[in-house]
Amino acid sequence: MATKNKKFISDKTHILDENSPFILTETMRHLMSSISFAVPKKENGGKAICISSAIAGEGKTTVATNLAITFATAGYKTVIIDCDMRKPRIKTMFGLPRGKGLVDYLSGQVSFEDILKKEVRPNLDVVPTYKTAPNPAALFNSREFDAMMDSLIKEYEYVIVDTPPVNVVSDGILVATRTDGIVLITRPYYSDHKNIQNALNSIAFADIEFLGFVANNIEIKKSGKKGYYNKYYKYGYSDNGRKKQELKENTDDAISNDQVAENSQETTELSKENKPIVE
Repeated sequence: MATKNKKFISDKTHILDENSPFILTETMRHLMSSISFAVPKKENGGKAICISSAIAGEGKTTVATNLAITFATAGYKTVIIDCDMRKPRIKTMFGLPRGKGLVDYLSGQVSFEDILKKEVRPNLDVVPTYKTAPNPAALFNSREFDAMMDSLIKEYEYVIVDTPPVNVVSDGILVATRTDGIVLITRPYYSDHKNIQNALNSIAFADIEFLGFVANNIEIKKSGKKGYYNKYYKYGYSDNGRKKQELKENTDDAISNDQVAENSQETTELSKENKPIVE
């Protein structure tokens, strides 16, 4: 049964629902399609996608939430996991009442059934985090976490994982190694080239499949309208089989803040070898 608590957070976050504007739902569908294409289909089990950012404040949790909702709305059995044990926000995104969460489960205090929130939206389950943890890395390195991920990947078609920013703590990289790849959320005039470079270096060093960037909060000036609803997502993704060293070498050609500003109305290339962004 879906949760009866329908009090979602401020409209400024634009969590998808039946009243969302077409441009927002359509851009999220494009993002869903692009990610689906970037991750090869498996014979057994679903796809696990890590959503993160270089630094805090780039909108990763909002993108992760809307992506999970989009997959579920398309009919895919989906679960979203809040693996940000330092600043958990998925519970707030869905207006979930206070309860037990991922920290409690991995600490051996409750069963997994006690923390799984089923049918928060049709086809969408949620694994929330309520408590912060003093040492999340120890929990993510546990056999319990590995077993949980294995079980969810077998049960669900898409497992969306929200993690802490890559450059802030090691948790995001650690969790991403248990997924099929990572998507980095970037925000123009907020993310800088050095932070993005450092995040890509960490991803390459850990041998994690880099799926691409999402440029969040883009203002589409050509619409001739004003307001937040003109700011949506653009997505750029790397070739699926691309070597990590090539990705690292080409980061010097990656997008900078000035480049984002100049190209926010048009299709932007995130690197010379990347495929074009889907607008």
